[in-house]
Amino acid sequence: MGTYSLDELMQRWYTEDLTTEQVIGQILQVLQELRKRVDELESRSRPQGVITPRRKS
Repeated sequence: MGTYSLDELMQRWYTEDLTTEQVIGQILQVLQELRKRVDELESRSRPQGVITPRRKS
């Protein structure tokens, strides 16, 4: 099973097409992808040679 968009995920959960466990797994995949995208954007906006502290996870 692939990752659903958040809108599709919510719709499938409301219509009981997915179990709670499946929804949680999907949400974790979405969060992981968002984290990667944020990290990439932060690294693009940071000037070279400047070290900034990482946020606590």
